[in-house]
Amino acid sequence: MCFLKRALPFAATLLLGLMLGSFAGRVNSSERANFIDTTGSDISRGYSCRLKKRKQNRPRHSSRLQILGKPEAQYTDAARLAGIEGTVRLRAVFDSDGTIKDVQPLTALPFGLTDSAMRAAHDIEFVPETMNGFNVPVERLVEYHFDLR
Repeated sequence: MCFLKRALPFAATLLLGLMLGSFAGRVNSSERANFIDTTGSDISRGYSCRLKKRKQNRPRHSSRLQILGKPEAQYTDAARLAGIEGTVRLRAVFDSDGTIKDVQPLTALPFGLTDSAMRAAHDIEFVPETMNGFNVPVERLVEYHFDLR
């Protein structure tokens, strides 16, 4: 009786395995391509519970935008006579070739101060930002402060 209790489950498992094995042998080649081959993977070597973490971070050769020189914006005579003070905020695109491509005012001042700030922004000298060794264009905020002091 004890022998049957042990042998019967073993025989049933063996028969089921043989039947499934013969079924897998009948799969055509297009369906066989969908099976995952684990013969060379870490799972077949017993590392399934503790897979090795591989570093995906490659060293990057990147640097941020460096402003070398920012010329002062000229106060216009009309703005000086009117006593206008304030800040002009500009959105500028620092292109990958070392030039300022697009300057748009976000806040403006009257009597030509906005135009003066935009002209000065076009003359900013800078080293372009790099990412993975390549120059990339970036958009930055540029501010010009006008004080009568």
